[in-house]
Amino acid sequence: MIPSINPHEKYRFDNFVVGPSNDVAWAVARQAARGPQDRYNPLFVHGGYGLGKTHLLRAIACQAKIHAPSKRVLYLTAEEFVQNFVTSLRGAQTLDFKKKIRSLDLLLIDDMHFLAGKAATQEEFVHTLSALIENGGQVVLSADRPAGEIASLDDRLRSHLGGGVVCRIEQPGFALRREILQQALEKMADEFEALVFPGTVLDFLAEKISTSPRELLGALNMVISATALVGRAVTLEVAEDILGDVVRASRVRVSVADIQKGTSAWFGLSKDDLLSRRKTRNIVRPRQIAMYLAKQLTSSSLPMIGQRFDGRDHTTVIHAVKTIRRLMAEDSSFADEVEGLRRSLTKVKS
Repeated sequence: MIPSINPHEKYRFDNFVVGPSNDVAWAVARQAARGPQDRYNPLFVHGGYGLGKTHLLRAIACQAKIHAPSKRVLYLTAEEFVQNFVTSLRGAQTLDFKKKIRSLDLLLIDDMHFLAGKAATQEEFVHTLSALIENGGQVVLSADRPAGEIASLDDRLRSHLGGGVVCRIEQPGFALRREILQQALEKMADEFEALVFPGTVLDFLAEKISTSPRELLGALNMVISATALVGRAVTLEVAEDILGDVVRASRVRVSVADIQKGTSAWFGLSKDDLLSRRKTRNIVRPRQIAMYLAKQLTSSSLPMIGQRFDGRDHTTVIHAVKTIRRLMAEDSSFADEVEGLRRSLTKVKS
């Protein structure tokens, strides 16, 4: 019932790539791994699929066992918790199930939204949660959305979650996505000794695959498999060809007009200012960002984008795109602001 936790677990704190979208959850998770603390109990982490919730929960379990090897630690998905509970009912072993679960020092339940609508299991879980916390045990939970958005969730369970610490993991910004790719490549160094992966290709992946680290790493593996494994050089053109279907599938349907309107509102400008010939910094930079996003989020050609910006030449658009890419690579705060604007535009259309 209580499997051993491997101290060599691949999901650890030291290989979790930290950035503004997940730094609070990472810091609180490290505290929770050190032992029960009232203000972190229970710890509830929520965020979309593939953003690192499972990594953090398993890292907590791993670190807790390293700190105290005798500690009784159990990591389960909510589905596994339900299956174990149902099995105990059928085998008339409910008391044994309760005793084993409630005697833990640390219980981690992943994807707890799976409990929604399962009244009997939620009833047992509420009592288990109360008993564990009362006995000094630590509880860590995760879900793909805030507790308030999980339908048919027991009000007592919602109350417990609100009584601890709630941490949200956001989608990573450009700088963090690039760092995730860079670290993944460093881990591949032993496997592919002569691998040369240009920075332009890293930028391309980080720009185009913005959904989750899981899909980002999947795209990286696709490129590596189609190049390094067969002796092909990694180039931007090759990467674009390999990931063409992936990029097209993930491209959000926004128009240049949407981008101009959203960028103007984001920076407190009028659309006339954005399209004007004025060259003051507070107008030029937002204009360049709008051109960059038009290139990233629409299928419009460079000349077409230039035309939508008061008839500018396509070379002006190229310069804008290169400038924004360079600034994003050099300044993580700037990259996060561009990413925030991109998210605001895609949320409107999603």
